[in-house]
Amino acid sequence: MAESRRAGLAALVLGGVIALVAQLASPVAVPLYDGLGTFEPYRYLSPGSGQRGSPSSYSAEKPVQAGVSASITASTTEIPPQAQLIALPGAFVVTAATTTMKISIEPVPPPTTVGVSSAVAGNVYRFAVTDQAGIPLPIAEGGPNPPTITLRGPDGVTEGTIALLGASGSVLLPTEHGGALAIFSTNPPALGDFALVAAGAPGSTPNIGLIVGAILGVAVPVAVVVFLVVRQRRGRQLAAEATRPRSRIPSKRNPPRPPKGSGRRS
Repeated sequence: MAESRRAGLAALVLGGVIALVAQLASPVAVPLYDGLGTFEPYRYLSPGSGQRGSPSSYSAEKPVQAGVSASITASTTEIPPQAQLIALPGAFVVTAATTTMKISIEPVPPPTTVGVSSAVAGNVYRFAVTDQAGIPLPIAEGGPNPPTITLRGPDGVTEGTIALLGASGSVLLPTEHGGALAIFSTNPPALGDFALVAAGAPGSTPNIGLIVGAILGVAVPVAVVVFLVVRQRRGRQLAAEATRPRSRIPSKRNPPRPPKGSGRRS
């Protein structure tokens, strides 16, 4: 019985170690959102063999009231969205003549000279917020609530940095991992063309948090299982000792008499 318990415990520990090694060798995407049953494969503007195409775009207009830019919640229609723009009221600078904000997100071909074009993962997305005449609205410098750009990485991409692309080069921006399905976000200094640069490109850094999370995600459950198995085994031992009959201890007041016929004859 004890040997079978030890074998089961060893199997659990071995399984946890194998899962940890597999995660570190070939990391998978972070867990899905609660309640999200299915999600679409990544859609490419220029799909290759076995890849899906026809990525979606976003376009809308919002009125400007009291001289303050409106709140924005814009996203493409994939599940989950491949590109998003979120901004609170006042995130953009508007003039007294601004009556309408035009918001758009669309996939575009990458610039021919971006410095890290070979490392771009997925599509390049053009984000724009303009007035009714099509003049870009600048981001409020030093504002308390800067807009947020979010990009979803293609299947298999778990580490990356968002870059602002331009004709003369690209700028890697401070990027946070959104915690699900390779979602990455940043607060850009200006709008324009953005892309996700895969890990290993110049200036990018490994996602240490993802590695630590993978280790804890395996080590903690294994430790809990080991604790429960040891605790259950100890409880069974104590229960067995409690129900085991105790041996009778001879009384000191009445010592046992020797059997008949064992005495010496005179």
